Amino acid sequence: MKPKLLLGLALVLSCVLSVLSAGRGLANSLPRPGRRSWRLGCIGIVGNTQYKLAYWTVLAALGIAFNAQATSYQEWIASNARTNLANGGFHGPTDKVLFIVTSVEGDGASPTNWARSGFWKVVEWGWIVSTTGYVQSFYESALGTKGGGGMRPTISSENLKQLDKLLAKLPSDGARLPPPGRRLLVQADVRGHLLTRVYDRANLPDRLCEILRLAGCGVPAWVPRYAPDSRINACGVEFGGFLALSPDRQQILYALANRPLQFWDPTIHKLLAEIRGLPDVGSSVGCLAYSPDGSKAAITGDYAEGFCLETKTWKILHQFHKPQANGGWYTPRWPIFTADSRHLLLQYPDDLAIFDTATWQRVERLPEVPPGALQYIPAPDNKRAVVTLKSGAVVLWDVPRQRLVATLAQNVRLSQVSFSSDGSLFATVTDATNDFSKTAHSMRLRIWQSRNGRLATEIGRDGKTAWPYTFEHLLWSPDGKYLLAVAHIAGGSSGVDIFNVKTGRNLGYLSGPMGAMNGLILLPGGSQLVAGGNDGKIYFWDFTAVMTLTKSFERSLAD
Repeated sequence: MKPKLLLGLALVLSCVLSVLSAGRGLANSLPRPGRRSWRLGCIGIVGNTQYKLAYWTVLAALGIAFNAQATSYQEWIASNARTNLANGGFHGPTDKVLFIVTSVEGDGASPTNWARSGFWKVVEWGWIVSTTGYVQSFYESALGTKGGGGMRPTISSENLKQLDKLLAKLPSDGARLPPPGRRLLVQADVRGHLLTRVYDRANLPDRLCEILRLAGCGVPAWVPRYAPDSRINACGVEFGGFLALSPDRQQILYALANRPLQFWDPTIHKLLAEIRGLPDVGSSVGCLAYSPDGSKAAITGDYAEGFCLETKTWKILHQFHKPQANGGWYTPRWPIFTADSRHLLLQYPDDLAIFDTATWQRVERLPEVPPGALQYIPAPDNKRAVVTLKSGAVVLWDVPRQRLVATLAQNVRLSQVSFSSDGSLFATVTDATNDFSKTAHSMRLRIWQSRNGRLATEIGRDGKTAWPYTFEHLLWSPDGKYLLAVAHIAGGSSGVDIFNVKTGRNLGYLSGPMGAMNGLILLPGGSQLVAGGNDGKIYFWDFTAVMTLTKSFERSLAD
């Protein structure tokens, strides 16, 4: 492949040099005032002997380059595609393969030179879907092959019929190979004929995404990955905790369970102070919220307690405990101060507790909070709020007018809410149960219009997004066009996904620690992104550079 492409480039270069060396002939051939048309000038150019040679040289070079690309495509297909799908049935003699999806990674070298270039680097994984609705996974590398599948069909007969129709009209791949590492090989048995296509995992056709969705085949989109530019080794590995900015936004606050609360200079990465003796901030994800006047900070975790500190000395003002009827303690979540800093709201599974921050006595209800609210998350301008009612409904609430704007969902667990900087949009993360002690795998990340509560975008429902175990720590880009979310896969690493707010498309991934992240912030000015990890490290990315590369990648998908 490479020699042919180099030959084609050489021919093109010789053509350009030929054209440049014939400036006089070109000048004589160009149309001059008084000539009838530009077309006559073009005819004059092609009619010139020197330009005839250049013209045909260009055509020859293009032909050779095209032939090299076509040859490379055919070689790759021959090396990776299966020539017969009939032998893939695993559930009886009548069971046949409907289609196979194979992601090929690490295949940067020519297929004919794998032995010399490191065959061990090539990895293939994917899904085998049978005509009876069975779905099996596989993973192949030089270290061996593994896979598995259920003992029962998982695709309904209705979806199988729909898959037949969609597979019969697989989009063309243009006989062009996507860049290495992004190639998704699709083979289907369509009425006895074998269809073979190679698609770019960074830009899968909508029809194929629908096929993957109906079959339940999880194929994550390929996106650029960005490693941290620097990190702080703050402390040892521990659970839970949080990362946040100080009220004046000049320092980074970082704490893990059983560790001191640390204050770091974000510019020179210097530890400024530590506070010891505070209660544990949680065995899972902790949460910190400031009062609007910056004088108080409320912290909750998963050790069934919450506490409030005053931020000048960081001394504890009050601790909160709520006992359960059958023993133990309830765990508070989502501390929120009212706009006038006079009240603190703590959200329990069965109760929304409201405290007077002067006396720390409980208050029955506030005028802005609707009756029967279990969760109340207001927008920064206090014009809208997302509310979970005891009825199980998640609604958008008009705070000044005290009325319902729209019902967003029913009987779900609301785990994340984030409003855009201008307040026009807000994002929610919900699970398929409103039981706060459980986490379901049917997670949905959605973006809504604040004015009327209408759905604007649903992230990941187009099949182009790798769906994680959970999304946490939503963060909007300064221009409001992108949404960042910490994606955590159970038993795996955490990272930050970058989504286009309008299209819902995943456009980048910032790789983080093994284990959970406990906070995501933008430093003042928006030039640096910071995340905290349960590995005791604080991670930094050049956010300006990341977004420049992300937008360039996004433009390349539209070309």
